[in-house]
Amino acid sequence: MGRLYNIISLDKIEESINTVARNTFGVFICTAGRARVSIGDKVYEIGRDVLFFYAPYTVIRILERSDDWDGMMLEEEANLLFTIISGTQFKRPLAIRDYPCFRIAPARREAVMQLLDALRLRDDLLIASAGSDSEPLLRDVVMSMARAFCMELIAIYLDCTPVDDLPQSRASRIYNRFMSSVFDNCMTHRTVAFYAAEQHLSPGHFSVVVRDISGHTAMEWIEIVTMAKARKLLADPDLSIKEIAAMMHFADQSAFGRYFRSHEGVSPSEYRRRSLAL
Repeated sequence: MGRLYNIISLDKIEESINTVARNTFGVFICTAGRARVSIGDKVYEIGRDVLFFYAPYTVIRILERSDDWDGMMLEEEANLLFTIISGTQFKRPLAIRDYPCFRIAPARREAVMQLLDALRLRDDLLIASAGSDSEPLLRDVVMSMARAFCMELIAIYLDCTPVDDLPQSRASRIYNRFMSSVFDNCMTHRTVAFYAAEQHLSPGHFSVVVRDISGHTAMEWIEIVTMAKARKLLADPDLSIKEIAAMMHFADQSAFGRYFRSHEGVSPSEYRRRSLAL
């Protein structure tokens, strides 16, 4: 049995883009520094003692951050989360996409971190006990502590003050809508014209707005996100390259190979070989 959750190092979060996986919920707790973060199509200032939740398919982008910005990001699949909190008295749905950020008191942040530290210790014991007589009992202990941790986070959601999204310019709104759409659609649509038409703009004007706000052209972003998707699929050894090419709606495996090599410098098969060897 692995951990009930995944802890994500901030060093591994790309400063440009990060997409939450399908069927995954998570939380980030800021412990130091300050950053401007785009969550979905809204922008927030995330400082010490600010906590933000995120739901499946959320697009997160770190726009700016101080050198000392730090915290802990952890996530888990929705199915396990629902299993953990089932049977509790909590029934109210959470509007995580509309109100993801909350400011918490320092004492409450410390309480959350202490709960997490305790959970991690018990989780280590559970992993080490695999196959032993105590494993079923330790699994129950870990599940109980995970339930307590989830309940603490939900209590924070209900009790604490939401952080309003920052005012955005028209250009920022165009850019954020574009980034959300390109993550959803780049497997099937890789032209600037498609994304410009979504916002009723000419491709030329749309490209200028995206470049001015982000430093990259719209086509560069389309290629960046497409390649991120391709690399993620290639990391799955159960998927053939032919299957990946079809999933990404390339004409055939050769067309996918040419596209991938032009951006990565190596073929998909060579990239997979190197990645799996790490």
